[in-house]
Amino acid sequence: MADRCVKFLLVFCLTIICHNGEAAENEKPKLPDYLPSCKRSDPELDTCIKNSFNSLRPHLARGLTDLGVPPVEPLLIDRLVMENSAGPVRVTAAFSNITVIGPSNYTVTKIRSDLKKMRIDMGLALPRIEVSGHYEVSGQVLLFPVRSQGNFWAAFIDVAAIAKIYGKEIERDNEKYMSIERLLVDFKLKNSRFKVRDTVNHVDVAAITKIYGKEIERDNEKYMSIERLLVDFKLKNSRFKVRDTVNHGSVIGEAMNQFLNNNAPEIIEEMRPAASLAIAKHFQTFLNAAFNKIPINLWLQP
Repeated sequence: MADRCVKFLLVFCLTIICHNGEAAENEKPKLPDYLPSCKRSDPELDTCIKNSFNSLRPHLARGLTDLGVPPVEPLLIDRLVMENSAGPVRVTAAFSNITVIGPSNYTVTKIRSDLKKMRIDMGLALPRIEVSGHYEVSGQVLLFPVRSQGNFWAAFIDVAAIAKIYGKEIERDNEKYMSIERLLVDFKLKNSRFKVRDTVNHVDVAAITKIYGKEIERDNEKYMSIERLLVDFKLKNSRFKVRDTVNHGSVIGEAMNQFLNNNAPEIIEEMRPAASLAIAKHFQTFLNAAFNKIPINLWLQP
């Protein structure tokens, strides 16, 4: 009797599992309620796509769990590597444990699409982006070798970005999807393009110097020998602070901050192609996670 009961339970469980598996296979993808669809025949198709992206703002902040898209507020990035091997700024910069605050405040300002070619050009505006994390930099700036690592914080004001999406149509389970093959990103920073916690905007620096010496005698004369010199400082209305954990010195970090302040526009212009490439590589994976789950005919109806 017990043996029959066990067999019955096994058959019952297998039936349920197979039924659920078949239902999952037959279940068609659905367009999320928060994502409005557009029509190919709409004469204002670009405006519709723009409004769709803008309507996603509050949902992107929390993450699109049903599409496998993580929250973007804050946006967490494991690692970004930027390399610039030409011009006066030749450095390799690796950033890790990055936290980005402000990306969900984006506004899509313009869309230009050619969906027959799976091409979308997008203009974006972001009022403020704050970035913090760990950095490692090595290379050469002008004639000076640079090698440093530590923690960083930066604020970028009035960011205007352009994203160019190059996709292709793929088929899976009798459904057609858009796969992003290439994503190009370019950006400009208005006004104070790069703010660092040092001398920007006439920052006042208050410094404290501690001298540790000892008395030594030479040729029957007594002299003071400085064995240790400690320097500390405070910055008023600061924007950026580098703490150098390789060189173990606030003075070196302060010199780097001053250099970044005085040459911020030129440095950003030099590093912009490398930064754009690194950002595009990250967000291509980010966007494909969503596009690969929604068939084209759901978000772009005939």
